[in-house]
Amino acid sequence: MRAICNVCCHHCSLEEGRTGACGARTNKGGQITASNYGRLTALALDPIEKKPLARFMPGSLILSVGSYGCSLRCPFCQNYEIASARPACMDNACGESAGRNTDRTTGSAVTSSGPGRESGATAITSSDPGQESGSSITCSGPGQESGNNKIITYKDPGPLIGKNSGGREHRLEIAEYTPQELCSLALDLRTRGNIGIAFTYNEPLVGWEFVRDTARLFHENGMKTVLVTNGMASQEILQELLPCIDAMNIDLKGFTEDYYREFVGGDLNMVKDFISAAAEGCHVEITKLIIPGKNDSESEMRRMAAWIASLRGGTGKDIPIHVSRYFPRYKWTAPATSVKTVYRLAETAREKLDYVYTGNC
Repeated sequence: MRAICNVCCHHCSLEEGRTGACGARTNKGGQITASNYGRLTALALDPIEKKPLARFMPGSLILSVGSYGCSLRCPFCQNYEIASARPACMDNACGESAGRNTDRTTGSAVTSSGPGRESGATAITSSDPGQESGSSITCSGPGQESGNNKIITYKDPGPLIGKNSGGREHRLEIAEYTPQELCSLALDLRTRGNIGIAFTYNEPLVGWEFVRDTARLFHENGMKTVLVTNGMASQEILQELLPCIDAMNIDLKGFTEDYYREFVGGDLNMVKDFISAAAEGCHVEITKLIIPGKNDSESEMRRMAAWIASLRGGTGKDIPIHVSRYFPRYKWTAPATSVKTVYRLAETAREKLDYVYTGNC
């Protein structure tokens, strides 16, 4: 039975057993399920400032976790190894999105990294060498044995848009955690200064059910929950999550529909609606990565800053924005953004916004 996934703007139409363009949502028995539920590819104890969050509990540390999959196809992705991973596609084909054929296949099967479920420790570290490379965490206990890790080899699926330049092979280590196990780990890490959990590295909302279940448990135990997201999700999902989210950093990658549609494979209006509603319900900070020749004009920054200031009934001037420098990565090889450009655009943003930060400079 065919089913429609309504998490993001792609509205993938999937036959039984097929997986959507994000690589993380599959039609099982006529129901769309999160095939990445509880499957972690990255886990670290990070400074809160690395999310980045500049004005939410500064100086604290937070357990940061990531899975795989993403609803965008940014050619400059800093975490492409996990964002573009397609483990869910190894036993089934991937599906159709927005009227396009987006079949994705990988090259090999999943194999265990250890014999059975031997007692031991799992060590997963952040795979992001740029923005969020945090300290590693070693933990042991039920559900976290070394034999519970999977080593996956998959082929890069290529972008949603433009010429398919996929085919490169990557290896990915996955460990399975329940919300209860993550909560127990986070509680233990309070002795190291941990305040809660941040869902980050890949796009968390392609597996929003795990975010919901885990965040609720963290709130019941008095810990904070942070979401680092591209904002490409429906209002229904946002409203279900908001009661248990304390802070978000949301990417606003550009401020034209063409940039979102043609360059990163998304929908600007969906992201704007997400930011607008999120800012009413929790602490929100925004990140804009500056790509030379794509989203680096002063006029665009001026319009974006004015829009942010208009949020919350015209009181949004205190919403922080992080103007961040791009470096060549993944499929985008243009030279890095000049520091001068980042500083210039930050000054432009300060015409309308009170808290403007620069990143990667």
